[in-house]
Amino acid sequence: MVCGLTLDTSEKQLALLYFATVQGIAYGTRHIVEHCNSHGHKIETLLACGGLAKNPLYIQEHADIIASLYSWVLPFLHGAVAAKKYSSLNEAMKALNAAGQVIHPSKHPKVKKYHDAKYRVFRELYEQQLSRRSIIAQALD
Repeated sequence: MVCGLTLDTSEKQLALLYFATVQGIAYGTRHIVEHCNSHGHKIETLLACGGLAKNPLYIQEHADIIASLYSWVLPFLHGAVAAKKYSSLNEAMKALNAAGQVIHPSKHPKVKKYHDAKYRVFRELYEQQLSRRSIIAQALD
């Protein structure tokens, strides 16, 4: 769901939509991790993979939104280990990348406060979306 769209088609508006999309993905990831942990899992570290792991905006927003709760580690190299190119993830990291590079969230207290507020809105919108789906599903029964 995208809330607050305007008819503005400027480059600035497109950039803001991209930024909101990146944040939305991070809020969704935070929701998944919190849900898993509330059901008995113990996720303490997140590993980034793929091309987006090289996008500093994507990674920093995830760190600010999620890593205040968890460690956010780059990179993720299971493919090299699965292909038996390296015997362990640590070996692959040492050979191919900066092993265990940790991306830290902003230390500015307003950043955490901002993301906690936006996450609350994200969760409320999610609950509203589920409610509306239920209403429609009941109407189609």
